[in-house]
Amino acid sequence: MRPAADDRARQRWAPVWIVGAVAGGYALGSGCAWLLFHASDVGAVFFPPAGVTLGALLLARRRHWGWVLGAAGVVELSVNLWQGLPLGAACGFVLTNTVEPLVGATLVRLFLPGRIDLTRVRDAAVFLACAVGLGPLAGGFIGATTSAWTSGAGWWTALAQFWAGDGLAVLTLGSAVVGLGTLRLGSRTPDAGPADTLRLHPNTLHPDPGKLQTEPSTAHTDPGMLQTDPSPAETQTSAGQTSASTAQTHTSATRTGGGARRLGRAALVLSATAALTAIGFWPQDVPLMYLPVPLLLAAGFGGRIATVGAAGFVMAFVANWQSAAGRGPWAALADQPDLEAATLQVYLAFVVLGAWVLAIAVAERDRARAQSRREVAARLRLETLQEVSAGLAVAATADQVVHVLVEKGVGVVADHGYVTLLDRDGVHLRIYPTSTAQAAIVGRVAEVRVGDLGRLPVVDVLQSGQPVTLGSAAEIVERYPAISAVDAEADTRGVLVVPVRVAERTLGALAFAFHRDGAVTPEVASLAQTIADLAGQAVDRAERYEAEYTAAHELQRSLLPRISGHLPGVRARAAYQPAERGNDVGGDWYDVFELPGSRVAIAVGDVVGHGLAAAAAMGRLQQVLRSTALAGGSPAEVLESLDAASTTIDGAAYATVGYAEYDPIDRTLTYASAGHPPPLLAAGNAVSYLTDARSQPLQLASRPRAEATIAVPDGAMLVWYSDGLLERRDEVIDVGLDRLAKTAESLHGAEPQVWCDRIMTAMTEGAATTDDVVVSCLLLAGLAASDNEAGVLRLTLNSVRDLPSTRRALRAWSVTHELSADQTDALLMTANEALINSLEHAYHGRPTGPVTLTAIRGRRREVRVEVDDRGRWRASSPDGERGRGLDLINQMARRVVVNLSRHGTRVTITVPET
Repeated sequence: MRPAADDRARQRWAPVWIVGAVAGGYALGSGCAWLLFHASDVGAVFFPPAGVTLGALLLARRRHWGWVLGAAGVVELSVNLWQGLPLGAACGFVLTNTVEPLVGATLVRLFLPGRIDLTRVRDAAVFLACAVGLGPLAGGFIGATTSAWTSGAGWWTALAQFWAGDGLAVLTLGSAVVGLGTLRLGSRTPDAGPADTLRLHPNTLHPDPGKLQTEPSTAHTDPGMLQTDPSPAETQTSAGQTSASTAQTHTSATRTGGGARRLGRAALVLSATAALTAIGFWPQDVPLMYLPVPLLLAAGFGGRIATVGAAGFVMAFVANWQSAAGRGPWAALADQPDLEAATLQVYLAFVVLGAWVLAIAVAERDRARAQSRREVAARLRLETLQEVSAGLAVAATADQVVHVLVEKGVGVVADHGYVTLLDRDGVHLRIYPTSTAQAAIVGRVAEVRVGDLGRLPVVDVLQSGQPVTLGSAAEIVERYPAISAVDAEADTRGVLVVPVRVAERTLGALAFAFHRDGAVTPEVASLAQTIADLAGQAVDRAERYEAEYTAAHELQRSLLPRISGHLPGVRARAAYQPAERGNDVGGDWYDVFELPGSRVAIAVGDVVGHGLAAAAAMGRLQQVLRSTALAGGSPAEVLESLDAASTTIDGAAYATVGYAEYDPIDRTLTYASAGHPPPLLAAGNAVSYLTDARSQPLQLASRPRAEATIAVPDGAMLVWYSDGLLERRDEVIDVGLDRLAKTAESLHGAEPQVWCDRIMTAMTEGAATTDDVVVSCLLLAGLAASDNEAGVLRLTLNSVRDLPSTRRALRAWSVTHELSADQTDALLMTANEALINSLEHAYHGRPTGPVTLTAIRGRRREVRVEVDDRGRWRASSPDGERGRGLDLINQMARRVVVNLSRHGTRVTITVPET
């Protein structure tokens, strides 16, 4: 409420101040005029009060014009009567000297209703035409008429004298009053750039990272006298409003010193002008009247119309005084006083107008420079925001977000600073300083408890969610004495801390520190807040991404199996390298597990897509594959089952899968690939890709899928992998295949883990990758005769007549392997039922084909029996008389798997030790 009360008080007392100032100035000017009047033979050739009244009208509000004219009229009447003029003449001159400024000011305000800036061409032209030209001309009509009526003077001569004397006074003293008045009213000077313009830090001229800072204009006016009025289009944030008030508080502290310096410089210029004019207009024979001209031009070069006008007034008064006293070059025209007065005023007017033109040109230049600085600052702000926005758009993790904010945000806008982020519990704070921040402020990256920091700007921001602005070193000491010593060491004279928020949650803060007082302007505050808003969105996005990334990786790792060390005829290892942080989790997976019949299944897959959805789809496909494979499905049938299942699994479409079965007894590898890169087989010194049995990814290929079988020598190494091992930017996949083949050729030994590690290192060059990478290496050693052939019984039956001999062979095999009587009975019963089913039902309506029996002594003293045929079983009898064989088998066996395929039927029976 206090500023409003002060303003009302000023309004109440405004008429008093106006009357006092106008009366005093008018009286002083009238005294000068009467001195010249009595000294000159032609009367009033220079009338300073005309400039006082006109200037006062242009500076005052219209409702105060009556007070201005009233004060001028009263003083004019008093001086005229005091000088002995008749009442009629005195009243005529009162009318002259009130109508003249009223006409001039009214016309000026008609064209220039706002603030008058005499350094602008349009404003100067209106002022010259209306205030210097038409106003004195109107007054000259009245004054000439009054002179002709009261003293019989020539009307035209009097008109010329009034017009020249009053016009010169308005040109000099009037312009000085208007110029000084606009400065004192706090308007932005026309020749100065905005005090809040961003500038390039000197470092930007070099390869080092640049800075953006605020820079008060140094063009001719003291920044302490400047006030910035934001345009309606500029919406300031709370940070901007705070910084504006801070800057205003700081600048008020410098006004006294700045005003004193300006007054001192002005007094020096005016004193020098008076002295040089007196010297120049003293001798009659030596033309020295040009001596004060350089001073006026120098004032004009400074872009100050007020100084030019004041110096012009001093020069005009002294020159007229000297000439009226018979001194100086114009004394030669003493016998022609009218010509002397006219030519002298013309000379003085042209000198002042020349300085005016120079001041206008300099001011236009300064305005162009200021505009250029503003445009550069705006462009730099835009570029900074674009770089920050672009960097944050691709920053996936919190570390990447921080890097962008430190290097392209805080590090560019401020001299130094730091980024702070709270952890999720809001207890710990991580601090990331810019490269220019001193170690005394904070370590390179520090993590502290918020409660241990005490009262600091960043703590206040985190707790309140509102920005903190410290516009000067004095304010830092006053509000945060705990950090004043550190900031003094770092030469910090301005601080701005803005919160990083999203919704209602404060995620951290950005701290901007400057080496100059008053650097935190509304533009800087607005830019900082915009960066903080972008940072809040980016940090929130990064937190959500990292949570999903972690969950997806945990899910993916939980689905990747532990490879058994007891696979029949196979030693297998796998390596998995996740993508570098910042890249989404893929759906890469592998699996190696034992199948019935001492076979080994090998699977590698890659689901299209990333994140939790891809990991979930991967897990479901893996389960379908295992289920189908364990049920006895061939590689082609496994892929076909995945085709069918993928239509019901979100994210499984177009997945690639490679699947193979290794039979260590037959030494064969049967494989099929649905769009997956081919496996590599290293046998001896030969390395080759298995490129047969390839087809399109899931849901793209027409059924049936193809499969291929090859013989594999003992000791061969099978390498199967995901495409992340091969693919590189700007490189076709064939290059990756060649690189993998060459790497495999260089490897020796039979340790799968060594192969996995060396292939992974060679193919990724030891660096993080943008995609997940899976490598599985399997040493296909086969089953040695000494360990396994003695435990395997193979028989082929062509008809039911072969059943008795088969039972005898099984019994002998059981005795050889020391099976218990119960296990032997279970073996004979289950095998007999399975063989009868195959012989009777597989080939109905066709000639009986072969039925193969394989009995294998497995681990834990189990016996696995496989019965294979090439036919298709008939359905069970509707009357229930037939089809009870499988029920009997299920009762006696631990596990029974029946796989019906287009290739035939396989029954796998596991008989436990009893």
